[in-house]
Amino acid sequence: TVIGIAADGITAAGNAAGVYIHASSISNTIGGPLPSERNIISGNSVYGVRLVATAAANLIQGNYIGTNRAGDGPVGNGQTGVTFEGPAAVGTIRGNVISGNTVRAIQVGSTAAGGGVIIAGNRIGTSADGLSAVPNGTPGGQYAVLITNAPRTVIGGTSGLTPGACTGDCNLISGNNVGGILVNGEGTGVLIQNNFIGTDILGTGVPAGHVPVGVGNTTDGIGMNVAEAAIVEGNLLSGNGDDGVSSSFAGATALIIRGNKIGTNAAGTSGISNRRGVRIHNSTGVTIGGATPAEANL
Repeated sequence: TVIGIAADGITAAGNAAGVYIHASSISNTIGGPLPSERNIISGNSVYGVRLVATAAANLIQGNYIGTNRAGDGPVGNGQTGVTFEGPAAVGTIRGNVISGNTVRAIQVGSTAAGGGVIIAGNRIGTSADGLSAVPNGTPGGQYAVLITNAPRTVIGGTSGLTPGACTGDCNLISGNNVGGILVNGEGTGVLIQNNFIGTDILGTGVPAGHVPVGVGNTTDGIGMNVAEAAIVEGNLLSGNGDDGVSSSFAGATALIIRGNKIGTNAAGTSGISNRRGVRIHNSTGVTIGGATPAEANL
């Protein structure tokens, strides 16, 4: 299904929002795991997919959101690719290509304290093959993925991982004209795990075609502005134009940064540098590493 784009697969012909799910809309599926189930949701003037109010347990899977039919060029939605907003708007964003959107790829805000959105296995800012940049955002903007007051959000996971490539639950977040992920406000239980942030899908360099050359995301890989216990672990954070990870909460925080490769390739054998690996600004109580070898950052 093509939503917001002409039948040629490259010309925008959009609505304000491509898909809008609201009120008590529960257990709906947009797309699916097979190519034949894929929707192309691009060229809409505001949102690709918007879920609000108490829309819960909805699945967004296997779609191209903000790209052309081939998944290798932008036909962006005017603001955000996918947005969850409201007191209980929760669900799963899995296996999509969310690239080429004007402001950002994903925005999650104000979910219920007991909820949590899962973001896993997506290409965010790259082509479908994960090798070339199809940027979200405009220079001077914020982050491709913005999480605000959304506790228990999980970005990544542990299923289907293979050494030396971003597979399974791994999100590839790279090639963006802005930063990768920003977590802001209530951060209890937020987990950012086993993603490639700033590199290509193989973890051997940055996506081709990004400007400035040699940079994955233009600014930070991950920005954390939270006081509560949040964890950044097992990620490849390399090739970002500014910090691999930045903590900027003005006060005490329980942020844990462990088991990551920061500024290397996926194998850990050569460098793909960030401007800085980890930056702590006005924060106290950040834990970098841990007592076991598995918690050490490289």
